[in-house]
Amino acid sequence: MYDHDEQGKARYLYFYGKTYQEVKNKRIKAQTDRESVKVSKNKHGENVRFEEVMDSWLHYVSTRVKESTYSQYSYLCEAHLRPGLGDINVSALNSAVIEQFTQKKLKRSQTGGLSPKTVTDLLSVLKLILKYGENNGIEGMASIPIKSPRNSIPRIKILTRTEQERLEYVILNHPEPAYLGILISLYAGIRIGEMCALRWGDINFEEGILEVRNTVIRVRNFSEESPAKTKVILNEPKSDCSRRQIPLPAFALSYLRTFQKQNSCFILTGKETFMEPRCYLNRYKAILKAHGFEPFNYHVLRHTFATRCIESGFDIKSLSEILGHASVNTTLQRYVHPSMELKKSQMEKLGKISVLGQTNGQPSPAVDEIKA
Repeated sequence: MYDHDEQGKARYLYFYGKTYQEVKNKRIKAQTDRESVKVSKNKHGENVRFEEVMDSWLHYVSTRVKESTYSQYSYLCEAHLRPGLGDINVSALNSAVIEQFTQKKLKRSQTGGLSPKTVTDLLSVLKLILKYGENNGIEGMASIPIKSPRNSIPRIKILTRTEQERLEYVILNHPEPAYLGILISLYAGIRIGEMCALRWGDINFEEGILEVRNTVIRVRNFSEESPAKTKVILNEPKSDCSRRQIPLPAFALSYLRTFQKQNSCFILTGKETFMEPRCYLNRYKAILKAHGFEPFNYHVLRHTFATRCIESGFDIKSLSEILGHASVNTTLQRYVHPSMELKKSQMEKLGKISVLGQTNGQPSPAVDEIKA
């Protein structure tokens, strides 16, 4: 790593420590401090490009967030924010410029580009960068009004009862790890990354509880020693709420117990090495195709689980915690899709308070009294 002196001559910096990680942390801190000083020299942002603030922020958060989170931040910055806003001077950055940037991204979504949800995530990162710039001496950055796009809730497929029954029969006739994963997701509502990270030791058969401790995720590879652009890691769940205990129904526990292996073995492989989500997704698609199912995505299992729970009269708060949501509203808006059967059964309850329902549509003495 090098810096420049007042005459512009390169000045190399050296860092020492007892371990490689200690040296790396010192280098990152020095780089972060250097970028922060560079950003804060001009309080009005004149002659300071947005990408300078963005790079400084990326250095700042690199040691303060999880690797998976930093990977997502970095991707959004490099793929969208740098090309769209990087060369703009901070002093020229305003709500009109950001709105134009937002609309451009949304128009791309009509041709297979960014969805409103992704654009919203992008703007959330932008807000973090602007707040960082404000905190480092550039006035007015955090106060720029930013309007997020309207997110419509997509219509998501769930399995019909007939499809679910047929899928369960397939699972019972194929007692293999990949099929067990489908059963667990169907009756615990866990995500594909959480399923890939699940070990036999995460299921307490005595208490009847499945514990979600980890998730498998693919992230960008920032290592200079490896040519690979991405890597797969076993990571903690994305939030505290995602770390959770899920009570399993007795019939599922009884079935799973017959396949139980050592606690350190992953359920999907039967070994001490995990399967990455991309590989399991391909295996899942192959299973559906082999048994004549339409190619619905893996998340349909989670949606189906949530819907069946609602149909069975689950308490919404309990279901929200089982799914790992921080808010009950998230459960209601995104994951609960009442079936037509449930809607019909709810409408039939009106018959208990309706005269037509109580008399089956036949005249009664009370009707005659009203006419008189």
